[in-house]
Amino acid sequence: PDSSRYWLAEGYEARVAAGLEPKNIDKEFLRIWFRERCDPYADKELPEVPPDLLCELSRRYILLYELITGREFPFPAASEVAALAAPSAPAADDLLAAAVKEAFDAGLVPGGIPETPSV
Repeated sequence: PDSSRYWLAEGYEARVAAGLEPKNIDKEFLRIWFRERCDPYADKELPEVPPDLLCELSRRYILLYELITGREFPFPAASEVAALAAPSAPAADDLLAAAVKEAFDAGLVPGGIPETPSV
């Protein structure tokens, strides 16, 4: 999901025909927020992201997980949260990619996913 765009099928064609951006479930809104405030590829320090934007990003990733896997997102117990935030914990993108692969492998979603290099 790091560089992927996910659009909702419902209303996609109508929005594109009207020249509108399809409704999406990705982090483009966060990229735009950074782009309006700095150059995230050149600036050494980036502005702190407001908590409401972080919550929206989390909401979108949880929704994406649930739509792709067909399962409810397994929120960790409070005792597990610190371990998930540890520097050695897998990145959120890696966790989502693993869940998507598991859903495809289990036949929950038709098709397949291409192999993508780690970044």
